[in-house]
Amino acid sequence: MEKNTMKMHVSKLLPYATPRFSEYSNSFIPREVVIPIMQTHDAVECSVAVGDRVQEGQVIASGKGLLGPVVHSPVPGTVVGINNKLMPNGRRGKSITIRFQGEFSLFGKSLAKNDWEVMTPAALIRLISDNGIINTFHKPAVLSCQLEKFSRSDSRNNSPKTLVVRCSDEDPGCTLDLFLFEQKMPEILEGIDVLAKAAQATRVIVLIPKRFKPSGDLSSTPIKELVKKSFFKEASPKVASKMEGPTEQGEISSLEETLEQGVHVAEIAVEELPVSSMEYNSENQTKESVLKQFVIFDDTVYPSGGKRDIINLVKKKKNIQPSLQGDELFVDASTAFAVYEGVVYNKPFVDKYIQVSGRALAGQGIIKVRLGTPLRYLAAELGGVTRPLKKILINGVLRGTNVLDWDIPVTKYVKSVIFSAENEYFSSSLEECVQCGRCRTVCPVGLYPDLLYKKYSQNLDLDPVYIETASMCTGCALCNAVCSSRLPLHQCINFLTRNKL
Repeated sequence: MEKNTMKMHVSKLLPYATPRFSEYSNSFIPREVVIPIMQTHDAVECSVAVGDRVQEGQVIASGKGLLGPVVHSPVPGTVVGINNKLMPNGRRGKSITIRFQGEFSLFGKSLAKNDWEVMTPAALIRLISDNGIINTFHKPAVLSCQLEKFSRSDSRNNSPKTLVVRCSDEDPGCTLDLFLFEQKMPEILEGIDVLAKAAQATRVIVLIPKRFKPSGDLSSTPIKELVKKSFFKEASPKVASKMEGPTEQGEISSLEETLEQGVHVAEIAVEELPVSSMEYNSENQTKESVLKQFVIFDDTVYPSGGKRDIINLVKKKKNIQPSLQGDELFVDASTAFAVYEGVVYNKPFVDKYIQVSGRALAGQGIIKVRLGTPLRYLAAELGGVTRPLKKILINGVLRGTNVLDWDIPVTKYVKSVIFSAENEYFSSSLEECVQCGRCRTVCPVGLYPDLLYKKYSQNLDLDPVYIETASMCTGCALCNAVCSSRLPLHQCINFLTRNKL
């Protein structure tokens, strides 16, 4: 049975503040790119051979079925190798090496916009599949397969079919989704509209982090209305009048700064989404409105962005009825932006934004890179390594993967790369368990991580009831963060879950 959720302030988990960015740069293109054909857990087969010439955006690998995974060449060139390579998730898999040569067919070209509003949900799903878009909300998954399954499913207890969009990252060491939502908000909101139509959703819940600070003019976005409605009855007339002027000009402070000023923010704002020609029922061509609800949540505590965390958060909101059932479709801002590019401009998934940081580097920032770019090029892009490199962390400090190979390539599911200096985050030396019990205290679902670790590492004779609880793990890795002995508790629990020992 789940206990009261334990959360920790991010500042207690990370010794350094997570960097925030307001701009990005385009990376130079390496001489060779390495593209792992398995970007999710779905089986994929190569469709090219060594010596083949390929064009930018050409399909080089695909899975079975009409909506299976699809991998495109990020550059024009020649296939010079097909070998097993180390991937960002720490595993080895078949990868295609392409030597860059020739002319781009997409990069630098003006792309025509699709009139996606007249397309049926099935056509949208097919377009999302053809362009190889994946869902990076948690574990990478083929988005088109999720959409197809969700669009055909029936809601439980007559609940609305709900699409949930998280606009921040799950790991506190990564700020890419927050950056994208701040800098590409209109595009992401349109991507959300596309997803809602493809999924045939009747409700959309957009989770906006407290640290959100928009850029640009808000006059044409729903967020302007969100801000105006957020200063609800709780806000004094004096404070509300102060906020009205800047809001009209699209120059609002971050929600975090607003809370610090003592303004009580109503945590929900509701609006009806314009649906002029959005036909959600492809059989009888009827038009249905989609209820879009914005929920402000505290991203300065952890965990706060996992599926279970979101469900528990929404349960507390009396304004949102019915609450989430657990069978909703969950996506993140990165996925919504990829959908925008893939559907609105019919662009294959061949490049992406990456957060590159860490005290081992001369600089840090957001870089737009081609898929298949080796990690060493990311470091070089930001001035190179200036301190002894201890580890390379992919996709965050707590939930991420620790790798040591500089030649690991960027894949569709990579959001951040941290080049960590000596002891920048956590010590790597393992000690014996001191039975302090801190891992049990912080576990949000009440597991006994120390016992599960001993089951895996020492084959401890453990009651099967305890072993079965491993499947309840949310993957937050708080147990790892608080363990003074630096034991790989989360990894061992994950192993028990996968192998059902």
